[in-house]
Amino acid sequence: EIIRKAVTFIENLTRGEIPQSGLPYKAIGSEIIVTEIDRNFYQMEEASFTRFDRIVDALNGFDGPELIAFYRLFSPLMRRAYSELGYDGDAFDAAVLDAISRIVAVNVEELPLQLVKPSVMYLYADSRIEDLPDLDKLLIRLGPKNLLRLQSKLKSIEGRL
Repeated sequence: EIIRKAVTFIENLTRGEIPQSGLPYKAIGSEIIVTEIDRNFYQMEEASFTRFDRIVDALNGFDGPELIAFYRLFSPLMRRAYSELGYDGDAFDAAVLDAISRIVAVNVEELPLQLVKPSVMYLYADSRIEDLPDLDKLLIRLGPKNLLRLQSKLKSIEGRL
């Protein structure tokens, strides 16, 4: 099922969405770290970004040729899973490139990131950020350093796909 989940995840990324269930990875498991500035107004602490270090470190632990070889090994299964979603299986490579392009295009936001908490979840206080697609908002939560490292790795393999 991990191939199907990964393909569904990639397909969602092409639309800037993050699926809420059926993810091909485990949840981070740690909460965002904030400092309260005022009632329902917060600042995200840079320590929050370290929650994603292991994920970005793991991806960066593979060199480009290893990632490409891994992708090519599982490509037939991923194409089949993509066709099970109702798409042309041969178009899966284009979907991967679309997802990479979306990730690479996300801008690094200046710190500090300010948040509001009108109910249970934090939202970006800056409506320009809050109105972005879910993918962009997630990538911003990685923090500038992790986002740039992720984008650099994806750029390094993008042309080889």
